[in-house]
This record gives sequence, C-alpha cells and structure tokens, in this order.
Amino acid sequence: ELAGFYYGYANRSLWPLLHYRLDIAQFDRQSDRIYRSVNQRFAARLFPQLDESDIVWVHDYHFFYLGSELRQCSFKGRLGFFLHIPFPSYELIRVLPWAEELLRGVLGADLIGFHTFGYMRHFLSAVSHTLGLTAHNGELEVGQRAVRVDAFPMGIDYERYAQAAASEAAQAHERTYREALRDTRVILSIDRLDYTKGIAQRLRAFELLLERYPEWREQVSLIMLVVPSRDQVA
Repeated sequence: ELAGFYYGYANRSLWPLLHYRLDIAQFDRQSDRIYRSVNQRFAARLFPQLDESDIVWVHDYHFFYLGSELRQCSFKGRLGFFLHIPFPSYELIRVLPWAEELLRGVLGADLIGFHTFGYMRHFLSAVSHTLGLTAHNGELEVGQRAVRVDAFPMGIDYERYAQAAASEAAQAHERTYREALRDTRVILSIDRLDYTKGIAQRLRAFELLLERYPEWREQVSLIMLVVPSRDQVA
C-alpha cells in the first residue's frame, strides 16, 4: 500500500502532474486503485469517531478522495479541503485518466482552498470542462450542497523565524561563516531535495555567472542546504 499510494500514485503520478512535469508523470491503474483504497480506509476509520457538529479539514494531494468517501459514509457535517501545491490548468489535468473521478472526490468538501487565485481558476475551469458545473461568485452547486472555492494565501510564522535569526546560536553560526568566508559574497539556497525546486538549474546558473563574469570568481560563494525528501522516489 505504501508503494502504491505514496511512492506510486501520489508521488509518481500526482506530484509531477500538478507541478507541470508531464514528461515524468507515470499513470497505472494498480496504483490508482491502491490510492483510492487508502482514502477509503481513512474514511472508514474516521467516520465512526465523528458526529455532525465536527468539522473535518482534509489536507493536500494525498487525500483527494477522502471528502467524497466520508460523504459515502453518510457524514453530513462540515468538511474543508486545502491543496498545499499548485493546481494546473485544465489542459494538463485532463491528461490524468481519472480526472473526472478525482474532481468529484475533491467536491466532497464544502470549502475548497488553494494558495492563489490562479490555482482556484484552474480548478474551476477543470470542473466546468469535465463535470459541466459552473461557479457563481466562487460557489458551485453539487447535488443538494453548495461548495465554496476560494484562495487562501499562506505565509510563514514570521516572529518565530525573526527570533531564531536573532538568537545567540544563529549569531554564532553566522560568525563562524563570516570568519571562514571573509569578504566573500554569499548566495544561500535552502530547499528540499526535489526536482521541482530547480536545484540543478541553480548550480548551472551559478556556473554561468562565473563563466560570463570571471571577475566574480573567488569573490562569491554558493551555499546550498538541501534536505533529503522522498528518497525512494526516482
């Protein structure tokens, strides 16, 4: 199940597709079935613990079907879904063999959230072209339910990071780097080890900088902090 649900469908099919990397997206019926069955299992385990006064908040591309599965279990309470990554244009999402089922799965929620208005528009366009549902002021009529679709841009916990940067531990690290690098300019890059982050492209860009502007050689240093992620996904 882990291979089919997480490493398979979630990260070999959905992740590249939703990040516009159709060239490496892989689709197979077996992992699709496992992905759906895992969503069904989560719903079956969760439903007995719920009553109609509860609010269920479903997160991200791992659980596109969880909302509709809870509805299949007769859950009548409020349900929200938020996608933490991009939602691509209809021209791309329609390539997914199970696009219609996936969209119906998301529409199990009462409130569907995206990072940007662009992602929201893409979703509404896909729903319109695929399911024939038209939104009015960001609201869709799905059976007897009204489904709201909106953008909720997310930031960071600024105070936490500001305090961390001002801490003595951080200042000590900075002094260590300053002493080692002296007057060298520093370019700092921090990301997960994922092909969507452009890590290889940054290395090539830095190389191009030094080729085109040789006066920057030994005057600038690129420090890349790369956190291992999905180490079983090619």
